[in-house]
Amino acid sequence: MVRSRYPSEAASSASAERSRTIFSSRAEVMSLACQECNLFRQSRECMLEAQERKKGTIYVALVGNPNVGKSVIFNQLTGAHQIIGNWPGKTTGVARGQLKFEDVEYDIADLPGTYSISSEIAEEREVREYLDKARPDVIVNIVDANFLERNLALTLELITMRIPMIVAVNLMDQAEKNGISIDFDGLRDLLGVPVIPTAGLTGRGIPEMLREIRRIAGKEIRGIEKPFHTPVIAETIEKVRSAIERYFPESPTLWIAERLLARDEKLTKMLETVDPGASMLVEEQRAALEKKFGDDIYSILASDRFAMASSIVSKTVKRTQVKEIPIEDRIHNLLTHRVYGLLSLIAIAGSSFLGIFLLGDFIASGLSEWFDSLQPGFIGLFSDAKLGEFLWNGLLGGIFSVISIALPFLIPLFIILAIMEDSGYLARVAFVMDGALHRLGLHGKAFIPILLGYSCNVPACIGCRIMETDRDRILSVFAVTLIPCAATTVVILGLVGTFVGIEWVVALYAFDILLLALLVRAASRLMPEKSTGLIMEMPPLRRPSLKVVLRQSWFRAKDFVYIAIPLLIVIGVILGAVQYFDWLDEISDAMSPLTVGWLGLPAFAGILLVFGILRKELTLVMLGSVAGTLDFASVMTPDQMIVFTLVVMLYIPCAATIAALIREIGVRKAAMITALEIGLALFIGGIAFRILTIIG
Repeated sequence: MVRSRYPSEAASSASAERSRTIFSSRAEVMSLACQECNLFRQSRECMLEAQERKKGTIYVALVGNPNVGKSVIFNQLTGAHQIIGNWPGKTTGVARGQLKFEDVEYDIADLPGTYSISSEIAEEREVREYLDKARPDVIVNIVDANFLERNLALTLELITMRIPMIVAVNLMDQAEKNGISIDFDGLRDLLGVPVIPTAGLTGRGIPEMLREIRRIAGKEIRGIEKPFHTPVIAETIEKVRSAIERYFPESPTLWIAERLLARDEKLTKMLETVDPGASMLVEEQRAALEKKFGDDIYSILASDRFAMASSIVSKTVKRTQVKEIPIEDRIHNLLTHRVYGLLSLIAIAGSSFLGIFLLGDFIASGLSEWFDSLQPGFIGLFSDAKLGEFLWNGLLGGIFSVISIALPFLIPLFIILAIMEDSGYLARVAFVMDGALHRLGLHGKAFIPILLGYSCNVPACIGCRIMETDRDRILSVFAVTLIPCAATTVVILGLVGTFVGIEWVVALYAFDILLLALLVRAASRLMPEKSTGLIMEMPPLRRPSLKVVLRQSWFRAKDFVYIAIPLLIVIGVILGAVQYFDWLDEISDAMSPLTVGWLGLPAFAGILLVFGILRKELTLVMLGSVAGTLDFASVMTPDQMIVFTLVVMLYIPCAATIAALIREIGVRKAAMITALEIGLALFIGGIAFRILTIIG
């Protein structure tokens, strides 16, 4: 049994202060032995950063496996609106938030989900470096009560870092329904850290967790008496620890010993510099373990932690047999069936988009007619009719277009996507689509960001970080940029759906999917490395929370309201000024060889495509301003509407997506994708115009 590592409340403040920054002594001791190579410059910088922290604030890091409810608890704690996703790999960066509870201020960091912090996989390295450099006052390790054995492997790894820690056993509401009971006192005694049962969605256990954070923050941490490993591995780690502990008198030597065995590059170089003999000992011990178990050291250590986690769970968790197969399991079997799962996907996607169109069209049509009826009266208020048209088209027209055209289609789409995320359906879609995507050269997990791309390409591009290899990430990002985002959906449904027909909407989406498949397949041929198989956590199905769905829908919609509307007003004024001073014709004439000659569009379409680079929905909203009416059938033919929408759907991603591309895959690849899509959009648009002209 491992005793609690935290002293009583009477522990001296001097001792607590001495251990607050664990690696400080390491930096001081080793800087004497290693002044020339500056291996610990980062540690000293982190100490300075720690000193600049806000006094009296407790800094907390939320750490856990993917899909254990970290973001739900983060939202409960901070009141922030981090997007919650019931699928693995949703959090791909560090989210920060603050709260004040019982007169104490807390700074909370929600770290990416990870199964370990030992390897060089991106999310594991990001979490490890954050904990090592930022040195939070407390780690809250969030684990899933339904899969405690798998989750505790990370817990055992985190404990060795000797940062004050709490284990929050989350999703207890689901666990109790599944017949799972946990001995929390026994779990606390075995781990040696506080254990709090929680249910993030309802807020259960959150106050108790905050009080426990306050109690242990800054406390001195006793050394761990022995590694959380089976005897053979523990003996090896102890040998390494004995050889290095004099260099790290105030540091987590168990953690450092494991990192050295796992070939941590920085620590290995440091040890080679200061003590070649100790470095040789580490090599010998590692080689002995790999020979004994016939595997690489990382897999050996990970498997051993899982064995220890299994032992702990066997002593603290009891499961009661559930007599009936839960309805969730039956639905899961249907949604993941090779045939019925695909049919379910087609039915769900088809009915969702049909519902979005019917509801959006009903609301948009009524609002458009009402706003159009206001135009003559507004212009009549001004003696100068041209001034009235300028104010209507440049100011009010853009706002009315957003309200009557964009929002009626956007909000239902965001609600449906939030339901799919919160229910756990996205992971099942990825499973069903894995075979089809592999035939295209994509990884099955790519379907999650691809589907999210129908909401917004920017977070979808960032979401491609869940791909394990650079090849899969580049191909996934490329595929995401070919997906019609919510703003493009507004153009498709608001223009083609409303004025041409729903069958052409289906045709446009089908063409986009076909083009995506062809282009991704071609790109994968240029990157012949085979995509890895799909090994993915399947989150439990659950009834979507109305609160979560509405909050996430508003979180996405408010970006449009707060950013797009002010942008529309500014652009509307610019466009109104262009019309007022009769510059529109000159600009349109300059672009007419492309817009009129090749694409067969009205001359004014050129300036709309330029504004669409900022945000795709601007092409439709500004069309109302340029045309002076929301009855687009009076200024464009059905063929022109189809071609215009096709070009908008395929051409250059919006400015925000281009920025995300540059951040994720670099300037060169982002420029190549952008140039390719511009060329394709213009080429296909011109061909489509000629085909539509021929068929009448």
